[in-house]
Amino acid sequence: MKKNIKSFASVLMIGTLLISNTTYAKSFKDLNKSGDYGWAYSSVDNLSNKSILGGYPDGSFKPERPVSFLEIMQIIKNIKNPSDIEMQKAKEAFMPVVKKYKVAPWAQDSVCYALFTNVITEKTLISASNRGFLKDTNTVYPNRNSVTVYFGRAFGFSGSGKTDNLKHKDLKNVPNMTKGYLSELVDAKIYSATGSDGYFNGNKYIRRAEVAVISDRAINYLDNKKVETPKENYETGDLTTGLIEDVKHIEGNVDFITLSGEESTIKIDSKEYRIKLNNIKIKDLNNSYNGDILTLKDSKVLAEIRNGEVISIEIKNTNDSNINENNESQKDEFEINISGRVLGSKKDGDTNQIEVYVLVSDTSEFVAGDTIYVESNKDYRKDQTVSIKGIQVDGELKELNIQN
Repeated sequence: MKKNIKSFASVLMIGTLLISNTTYAKSFKDLNKSGDYGWAYSSVDNLSNKSILGGYPDGSFKPERPVSFLEIMQIIKNIKNPSDIEMQKAKEAFMPVVKKYKVAPWAQDSVCYALFTNVITEKTLISASNRGFLKDTNTVYPNRNSVTVYFGRAFGFSGSGKTDNLKHKDLKNVPNMTKGYLSELVDAKIYSATGSDGYFNGNKYIRRAEVAVISDRAINYLDNKKVETPKENYETGDLTTGLIEDVKHIEGNVDFITLSGEESTIKIDSKEYRIKLNNIKIKDLNNSYNGDILTLKDSKVLAEIRNGEVISIEIKNTNDSNINENNESQKDEFEINISGRVLGSKKDGDTNQIEVYVLVSDTSEFVAGDTIYVESNKDYRKDQTVSIKGIQVDGELKELNIQN
């Protein structure tokens, strides 16, 4: 089936993210055959030569930048190139849902199409909204685990592929749902069997260079295959569950701690969690902690838990025996601290939108390698290191401010 891919010109467009403009074809100043992203050069070149992929007005491609949830939906729509009739049906069926969750106007059609073809579900859209995927500022980016599922479903795969073709060194850390689609994408030669340097890195965001390669290979695959997206026997739940990191906060008493290197554990209110002593962050408001984690036994703590591992602990008043039985209704509010490197800035009225690459963070909402956007009255130069503080309430980030 030979597909018309002219409409792919709007792939990866949000603001000036990628602009189809032949002026920049073959001349991206930050992308060449021998550079760090030389492996993506051919794919970017193929797409730009067809006048369907461009770069920024300054002549750069910015291959390292992350791609957002909405951009992935836009990419899928343009790769699949639905007919006008199919798009009309998609909008009639799902536009009220899309508007309900305040999807940006530029992405509404693509999200309608994704819902219509079962690439995502309404529960996925709800989760995306709650996680910050749909925000224009301080955007949270989906990781490779979830993006792989979206691509797999979009290209007509069932998610039941055998995994013996996967050679990634970190395969044991990849969720089963992702593995099934990953296997089929590898067989279709859309994904690599070994990933980046042998690793899949499922919890990392996906970069523009990677998306360009996947898009190029997907177009070649779809040009030669008649692909119908399955409508039955499809997972209908939240497609981020188990793919995006599961983060929660537990307040309770420490029953015991076992120290055994990487196998160390901590038990809070009768439930056991993993703990890495070199990574755990301790917040002590009472100035009573002496550095020995074993002394936390019998203490009341607030623990932040990511995928079954305690990553931070706030020590509460250990002498307070009157535990509030209604603490489930109380707001969980605390300060977060982030250190990052400025990637660039853009003037937005009286303020500046500062793009920051996260280096260190004490919240799982943003981890090292994420890119975030922070509003500031002050401008910052590229590669400048900045400190950022914010407030997180019940797991939701309320504000971010650059301190220096």
